[in-house]
Amino acid sequence: MRKPFWIIAVVFLFAATGAPSAHADSVPANFTCTGTCELALPTAAPVTFPVTSELLETWDGITLTIPMNSADLPTDSYTWTNTVTYLGSGEDEVILAIEDMDTGGSIFPSGGSAGMEIAGDASFADTGVLSFTAVPEPSSVTLMLAGIGFLLVMRKRIA
Repeated sequence: MRKPFWIIAVVFLFAATGAPSAHADSVPANFTCTGTCELALPTAAPVTFPVTSELLETWDGITLTIPMNSADLPTDSYTWTNTVTYLGSGEDEVILAIEDMDTGGSIFPSGGSAGMEIAGDASFADTGVLSFTAVPEPSSVTLMLAGIGFLLVMRKRIA
């Protein structure tokens, strides 16, 4: 009975050390307002880091995509600015932008959308802080020790 146990343990150890490590995590976006926000607080779909896609932001019923830089990290400091500019004749221009403060302050604007009426004849901007908070996961060492402990308990139980 001892021989199959050690064979399983050795195979598990080789599989654990030879497996490639994947670091892509889907992290939810958290928007907070730093002033008086005229409209609703924005929301966004979770972003996968390292960044492989765009940030899909929704603000007061408007959904626009904001391209993010592949060098962006979830630990970087971000600010957001959403602007409505009244163009006249009941048309507004909406611009959603995110600024990464850690990579040189590059702004990634989403572009404008004319023809939407948001707040009548007013022009305003909402600003705030954007953060990405990942749910912590146990380390590989912790998971491996738990697995070995489970194997030892099951070994005594089966015998």
